[in-house]
Order: sequence, then C-alpha cells, then structure tokens
Amino acid sequence: SGTPLNRGWLMEIPDLPLPELSVVVPRIVADLSDDEWFKPLSIFKLFIDDEMMDHACRQTNLYWSQLDAENPYPSRRPWDVLKPDELWSWLGIVVRNSCHPYASIEDYWDSDPLFFNPFVSETMSL
Repeated sequence: SGTPLNRGWLMEIPDLPLPELSVVVPRIVADLSDDEWFKPLSIFKLFIDDEMMDHACRQTNLYWSQLDAENPYPSRRPWDVLKPDELWSWLGIVVRNSCHPYASIEDYWDSDPLFFNPFVSETMSL
C-alpha cells in the first residue's frame, strides 16, 4: 500500500520530430516569407483576415444606414462608407494606442512635441 502506481509515465521525454509547418498551422502561414514572420500585421491576419474585415465593414455600414433612417440628426457629420483599408488603419491605431495610452484622445493629434504622434495623425484625422 505505500508504493506509487506505475502509469507508464516516462521520467525523461524523448526528442520528438516536429511535424512539417504546413501540417501544423494554416496554409497562409506556410506561404509567409521569412521577413513577413516578423510583421505584426502578418501575424494578426492569421486570426482576422480580409474576408472578416469586409464583413465588418458591410455590417457597420448597414448599421449606420439603419440608424440614420430611424433617427436622422441634421447636425451629425454625414456618414462616409467605411472601407476595409480604413478599418485596418483604425484597428492599428487602437492596438498602438493601447500600448502607448495618453490621458486624452485629442493628445494623439496634438502638435506639441511631447505628444506628437505621426503614426496616428498621418493615418486618421481627428
């Protein structure tokens, strides 16, 4: 009664051969060149692809067209149809700003050298 049970566990783990890359990960990863592996957008697109962004744009534009039909605001800026490249830019800004938060959203567009952020100000207007 005080002896441990032998469940066939190995005390040492043998070296196992790694499966080929194209078997383990989606095909898109196998097509990435060596320099694309280090681009954050390439990695991000493994999870959120262009088709998903197109769908998000269609749904966003549909939402705003329905909202405007139900409750138009003459003082509201006219809605510009959202395009996938604009959504990608916005998402990049959101991710970047989450890593480098400022106290105020307007600070991202501030011309003060302490706050100036060309990535945000050159990508999207305030």
